[in-house]
Amino acid sequence: MRVLKRGVPDALKRRRLDLVSYAVFARKARAATGQETLRLVHDRDGKFCRPFPAALHANRIIGHRTQIHSPNLNAYAERMQQTLQVECLDKFLVLGTGHLDYLVAEYLDHYNTERPHSGIGFMVPEQADAPSKLRLVQDRPNAVGRVRCKERLGGVIKHYTRMAA
Repeated sequence: MRVLKRGVPDALKRRRLDLVSYAVFARKARAATGQETLRLVHDRDGKFCRPFPAALHANRIIGHRTQIHSPNLNAYAERMQQTLQVECLDKFLVLGTGHLDYLVAEYLDHYNTERPHSGIGFMVPEQADAPSKLRLVQDRPNAVGRVRCKERLGGVIKHYTRMAA
């Protein structure tokens, strides 16, 4: 499962419905995931008013509302927000929505392509999505070769890989 942040509808930020924003969100989400059927799990916040399900349906998105008084259903989303906040956003003074979008996009690219996750056997989501791919040289603990450091966001996020010998 990949975490997406591509084009959150501005209508949600403004608390009003804008069908064009949902169409753009749906197009970007389909392009990022490669899936025709999209599912959106949301809580019962007031911003998800009556026109919201109609907008989802018009853009071929299946909406799932969480049950009343069940905060644990949002646990994965809340944990992802906490991880993003602690590992990335707490280290910056955000200077606007464009800057925030850049920071989140860079972090999510790192999160989905480089950061190992204990829940999927210390693989990255891209490896878990395609388990038939060959494991890279850095996945072998006794590998020999030079270590390379890849920095993101000015060195705040660092990822180390071992180059092939």
